[in-house]
Amino acid sequence: MAVDNQTWEHWLERVYNLRRDKQGSHERPHKPALLLSIIDLLDRGVILENLVPFSDELVRTFKRYFEVVRASNDTPTIENPFYFLSGDKFWQVSLRNSSEPLYREGYASAAPSVGQLRDQGVAGRFADGFWSLLSDPISRHQLREALIARYFPEKREELAGLVSQPQPHQAARPLGEELPPAPARDAAFRRMILEVYDYRCAACGMRVLLNQRISLVVAAHLIPFEVSPNDKPTNGMALCPNHHWAMGQ
Repeated sequence: MAVDNQTWEHWLERVYNLRRDKQGSHERPHKPALLLSIIDLLDRGVILENLVPFSDELVRTFKRYFEVVRASNDTPTIENPFYFLSGDKFWQVSLRNSSEPLYREGYASAAPSVGQLRDQGVAGRFADGFWSLLSDPISRHQLREALIARYFPEKREELAGLVSQPQPHQAARPLGEELPPAPARDAAFRRMILEVYDYRCAACGMRVLLNQRISLVVAAHLIPFEVSPNDKPTNGMALCPNHHWAMGQ
């Protein structure tokens, strides 16, 4: 499934700006950990449609991811991100057989308990456009890498160890199709990605541009080029040297 750049950028901006609770300078990891957990269940075929039930398997998977990304005072309260992710406007929770949302912005109080979510058959659904990304293996992998680069770059290796399925590959190139020479291809890819991201690191927002030509930000492939020869903007991300190094570890 081809995802145009405008669509990808729209949903990527939502993912990069999740509304999260803070304690001092520490931002709680619950929402991005929940999204990584759902992506894991999609990869394993546990979720097959745009309906994410509050299940024991989701709770177990969330706890595995949360244990990697938590700070010492974070607690794995999955009910909070499952309910309050609705405030980010690409997810809603409702009773499984109903389309009436349980969360209403401005009227939301405390999240339902784990027992209430399970016993009442509550499920989550994504906005159609976001689900289109999640339902495609390649776009889903890109989204996972974007989440990790934005929220947990220092945990990339540990999080990669939790992924139970091989990373998706694109179809092989037709015989006879040749790629541009590497130096020209690399320069074109870098120029395109840096312009898309306005020379800002997607993970920390750092922007250093000297004389309108020289930037410290680099263009990184989400899926390595040697794995999937894809130089489209949807397979790229601008990163500062620190986050580029963390992504490659």
